[in-house]
Amino acid sequence: MKDKKYKKTELAKIQLDQALRLFTQENDYISSITLAAAAEELLGKQLKKINPDALHELDRLKRNHKEINEMFGYPEQKNSEVISEINYAKDHLKHYTQEEVMFYPESSAIHHIHRAINNYWWVHGDFTPEMEEFRKNNA
Repeated sequence: MKDKKYKKTELAKIQLDQALRLFTQENDYISSITLAAAAEELLGKQLKKINPDALHELDRLKRNHKEINEMFGYPEQKNSEVISEINYAKDHLKHYTQEEVMFYPESSAIHHIHRAINNYWWVHGDFTPEMEEFRKNNA
């Protein structure tokens, strides 16, 4: 076997395409979360490389979380706490922190796939037909 060189954005698209396929064709929400989260992270870092001032999806979610807390008068949270809440499902699928975990796999998969698709758009400026279909069916 030969080594093959990949651009990170190519790998992210492969991961996102597979997350979409597993979600739509196999109802494999767990694997969809993991793959979409990996794609989101790669695309988010690519976006920051292209434009350091740009907000990727995690940045947007952190900002929204802070605004909601302020609006309802909730105490301010540390950045790490906010990220833990936003990435709850993904983190529990990647890290062994406790024996059992409870979350909604389908809605978590939708959330992570949307995050990856949005970062894809910010990097590439378009959507694939599969991304468009997912967005239409999971608004």
